Amino acid sequence: MVTSTHETLHRFFRDHPEEIDRTFHSAGLTQFPPTVKAWELSNDVTTFTPLERRVDSVMRFQAVDGRSFIVVFEAQSRPDKAKRRSWPYYVAYLYERYMCPVMLVVICQDPDTAEWARTPVRISTGFWTSFELNPWVLGPGNVAIPEVIGESDLHFGALSVIIHGRDVDEAAMRKLACALKEADGEIRSELTTYVQLGLGALPTADIWSKMMSMDLETLRTSPILREILDENDHKVRAAGRIEDILRLLDLRTIQLSVEQRERISTCSDLEQLDAWFDAAVVATCATHVFAGLDPFEADTP
Repeated sequence: MVTSTHETLHRFFRDHPEEIDRTFHSAGLTQFPPTVKAWELSNDVTTFTPLERRVDSVMRFQAVDGRSFIVVFEAQSRPDKAKRRSWPYYVAYLYERYMCPVMLVVICQDPDTAEWARTPVRISTGFWTSFELNPWVLGPGNVAIPEVIGESDLHFGALSVIIHGRDVDEAAMRKLACALKEADGEIRSELTTYVQLGLGALPTADIWSKMMSMDLETLRTSPILREILDENDHKVRAAGRIEDILRLLDLRTIQLSVEQRERISTCSDLEQLDAWFDAAVVATCATHVFAGLDPFEADTP
């Protein structure tokens, strides 16, 4: 289930790639190389099979020594057996697609979930291990809230408060709140909203809201929330279009194969869905829907 907390946790480094070195080093991964450039990559890891797969966030980094690598960010709220099957797929797919080393980072607010996520994922016959994935986990156990939060600590401080959201004490939140109130207006607004969305429905969200005098208007105009809502709106529109196409084809008694029905059902490209809908209006068979042909010309020599 997509929540503001889930979205905030994995989006943080997408929106602030400059914070990755500081965060990873503070959490104990001191061998992570300093980076000079970052690109956001597509989170679509769907192959030609009809099963759609998407990771939370994917970025490519270039280290100061010229090395290039990919980091997959996954926000995890609870243990999920299915992830232990999909995570190896994500890493293998991206490694093959970009021919570049891949690192999986799992971000958790719950200590038990963080401990679960740290367990290596092994694909083994029992007598031979063919694949082993070692996720790097950011959680309450290795992301400490700074004792002193100065101007250069604001972003890391915000992320650390979100990660500790389930048990963060008021004193730590107040340190961040005081620092943000002294910050530049744009940074204050952005990080205040980040923390509010990251705490989501946790009791600490109400405490933060009162500390920062957050109101509904501030949240409503937040670019971060707007992006989350836009992404959700896109999914809702796609789901509605899929339903329209399948209903239209059923009413016109145009038979679809299992693969063709799956292809429509798992598509998230609104342009493609619109094209299929238009084709379904006049198509005389399923082939015409997917070929994009005028059914009156399809059989013309």
